[in-house]
Amino acid sequence: MNSRERLLAAFRHEIPDRVPVSFFIQDYFVKALLGRDQIDPVDDVVRVCRDLGLDIMLRPEWMDTTYFTKVPGPSWDVEVHTERGQERDTERWTIHTPKGDLHQTLITAYGRQEYGFFGWTEHFIKSEHDLDLFEEYEPPLSFELRERMAHAIEAVDGDGIVAPWLPDCPFNQGFFLRGLEEMLIDAKINFPFYDRLMRFRLRQSLTLLPEVIASRADLGCVGGNVGNARLVSKSFYDRLILPYDQAYIRAVESAGLPVLFHNCGYAMPFLESYVETGCRAFESLTPPPNADGDLAEAKRRVGKDLVLVGNLDQINLLRVGSRDEIERATRATVEAGKPGGGFVLSTADHLYDETPIDNLRWAIEAAIEVGAY
Repeated sequence: MNSRERLLAAFRHEIPDRVPVSFFIQDYFVKALLGRDQIDPVDDVVRVCRDLGLDIMLRPEWMDTTYFTKVPGPSWDVEVHTERGQERDTERWTIHTPKGDLHQTLITAYGRQEYGFFGWTEHFIKSEHDLDLFEEYEPPLSFELRERMAHAIEAVDGDGIVAPWLPDCPFNQGFFLRGLEEMLIDAKINFPFYDRLMRFRLRQSLTLLPEVIASRADLGCVGGNVGNARLVSKSFYDRLILPYDQAYIRAVESAGLPVLFHNCGYAMPFLESYVETGCRAFESLTPPPNADGDLAEAKRRVGKDLVLVGNLDQINLLRVGSRDEIERATRATVEAGKPGGGFVLSTADHLYDETPIDNLRWAIEAAIEVGAY
C-alpha cells in the first residue's frame, strides 16, 4: 500500500498493511526545519513529510477566518489597524455596517517561538444588537478552495490525502466572537440568545459546504477544542454543545466528506458523545500531564465506532525525550491503537518548531517496526 491507500483504509475502518504514521505538521515547524521564513505551505510540507517517511495527510489552514467574514461586502466594510511591538502585536478590527459598527481587539504575544499566543481584550458581539448586525449584514463565508486544492492534490501525487481545516464548530466560533465567559453565562441564563448565536454560526459554516465538496478533499478537519471536558461537564456538553456539533458534522458527513473532529484538550468523558456527532474520526487523546487521553481505554469504549488519531506527546516526549523513551512510548502507543484497525498514529497536537529531527525519525522508525498487521 502507498500512503494514500493506507490512510484511506484506516479512515474507512479497514485493515491496512500497517498502522499509518502521520504527524500533525504546521507551517512554523517546517520554517524552523528548513531555516527560512518563507515556505510553500503545500509543497514544502509535503517534501518534509516525504523526507521523514511519514504517511502524508496534508492539513492546510486555508479557512483560517473561521469566525467572521473578513472579505468586504456591500454593507460589510472590514477595517484593521495593527500595532507591532517586539513582544506583542495589537490588532484592532472594525466592521462598518449601515446600522452601526462592530469592534474587536486581538492581542498576540510572542515568546521565543514564532507562533505566539493570542487572546482578546474586546469581542465583536457584546450585545444582542451586535448579533443583529452580524445576522443582517455578514456575507456568507467564502474561500477560494478549488485552485488551492488542485495544487495540493497534485503535490501529494496520489501518495497521500488532503484534509483541509473547515470552519470550527459553533461553540468555538462563539468563543471567538462573544468570549468564553459570556458564552458560558449565556448558555445558562440567556439561552435564546446563546441558541441564536450558535445556530447562526452553524448556518454560516454550512454555506461553505458546496465549495468544500467540489474541491475533492478527502477529509475535513473540524476544531471543537474550546468546549472540552476540563471546561464543561458532560451534562453541559450533551445539552448545550453537542446538538450544534451534531447538526454541523452530520451535514458535512451526509454531503460525502468524512470529518476528523479535533479536541486536543480534555476529552475522555465525552467520547460517547463524539460518536453521537456522527464524525468519522476523533483526535487527539492528548495524554497526561497535558490532558487526560488514554488511547487503550478510548479504543475499548469507542474503537468500533470512531477511527482514533493520536496520541504521541509532542511536548514532553518528542521535543525533549531520549531515544529510548521515544521508542518505547511509540511502540506502546501503536500496540494500544492497532488492534482491529481504525487507528492513525499521530501527535497529540502540532509539532513544536524546536523538536529535533532525530527524535521524529526515531518515533517513525519505531512505529513502522511494530505497525504491520
